This record gives sequence, structure tokens and C-alpha cells, in this order.
Amino acid sequence: ANSYLRLALSYSGLKKDKEAVAGYKMAKQIEPSVFDASAYFNWGRSYLALEKNSDAISAFKQTISLMRAEAIGLEPRTSLPSPEQVHHHLGVAYINARRFPDAIKAFKQVVELNPANAEAHYALAISYVNTGDQRAAQQENKILASLDPDMAKKLTVALGDSSYGCRNIACRR
Repeated sequence: ANSYLRLALSYSGLKKDKEAVAGYKMAKQIEPSVFDASAYFNWGRSYLALEKNSDAISAFKQTISLMRAEAIGLEPRTSLPSPEQVHHHLGVAYINARRFPDAIKAFKQVVELNPANAEAHYALAISYVNTGDQRAAQQENKILASLDPDMAKKLTVALGDSSYGCRNIACRR
């Protein structure tokens, strides 16, 4: 199981996500206890890259669960990922799955952990737009303007043009 997990992590590092997922599955089938928060996080990132959003969401939720267990001392601590990273990736998976209310919750966590995270404010605004809450989206845009004026300009275009239809975090580019 440890060898499959190391192989999967290597594939993840090489952006060979399909092979990585196969390795993670084998490792878990052999011995689920080899997974720590970092392994689940990387598994979720591989699923996200493959646009398997529901699987990514499950892996990120497992990451959060293990991180909570680590916080109360039930599991050994890992160095990666940070709670901010996990909630950010979870939010991206929710946006891609068009689960905007869940994305809002995830990105609110990111902003709570790091109020200066411009990408999180952008994604939060896009999520609000997609739930019909223009006022909340405008509030996020005001915050974004102080953090990243260029990103705020792109968001202003999205907020002003309802046909723009930005439903993916990649719209910020």
C-alpha cells in the first residue's frame, strides 16, 4: 500500500493524474490507513484535474476530516496541506460541479482563514452571481478591488454583463 501511495504521489507531481488516481485506488484497496490528509488532498487534486468533481469533493472532505482529527491529536500531523488550500480546492470542485451554495461556504472559509486571498474573493463573487445574489457579489468586488485591481476589473465586466455567464473559476484569466 505504501508503495502504491508513493507511486501515486509521484504521478501527481508529474501531473499524470489518471495514473495517480489508479495508484491511490490500489493503495486504499490494500490498506486505507496509509492515507493521511496530504495523500487525500493530492488525490482530490488529481480528481479535480480529471474533472471528476464529485470524487474530488469526497477526497477534499476526507482531507478536512483527517485535519480535524490531527488538530485534536487523534492522528499524526502532516505538513501539507493547509486548511486554506483544502477549502480553496474544495470550492473550485463545487464551482465546477455547479454547486454554488456549497462553493460559497468553502470560499467563505478561505476568506476567514486568509482575508487577503484575492482568488477566493473572486470565486466567492462568481458563486454569488450564480446564485442570483448580485449584492453580495458587489460586496466581494469592493474587497477584491483593494486586493487585486486587475482581477476586480475582470469581475466588474462579469457582473455588468449577464450574458457573460462566468461559471468557472478559470474566467478570472
